[in-house]
Amino acid sequence: KWAAKNVAFPERVSHVGVGAVANSYGVSVYPNPAVSNVKVQLNNAQPGAYALSVFDLNGKRVMAANLQVDNAQYATSVDVANWAPGTYHLLLEKDGSRQTTTFVKQ
Repeated sequence: KWAAKNVAFPERVSHVGVGAVANSYGVSVYPNPAVSNVKVQLNNAQPGAYALSVFDLNGKRVMAANLQVDNAQYATSVDVANWAPGTYHLLLEKDGSRQTTTFVKQ
C-alpha cells in the first residue's frame, strides 16, 4: 500500500466552464467487431461541420470524410468491407473538440 504525504495544492485552481461541457458530444461505433460496415453515431452533437478520420494501428489514415450534422442525433455508415482485419481508431473533430473511439474489423 502507498499513501501520499505532504501534498501541496496550487492556490489558483482552473475549472471547466459550462460552455465547454455544453460543446461536448459523444461518438459510438457499432457493430464492434465489424465485418462490412460500421455505423458511426453522434450523440448530443451540435449542428455544423465535423471531420471524420480513421487510422490503422500504424497511424496511417485509411479514411477521411467531412460530415454536415443538422441535429443532436446523427448517424452515418462507413464501408469497411475491403479493409484489412485489425484494430482501427476513429477520430471525430469539430471546432477544436476531438472525440476518439476504437473498433475492430474482422
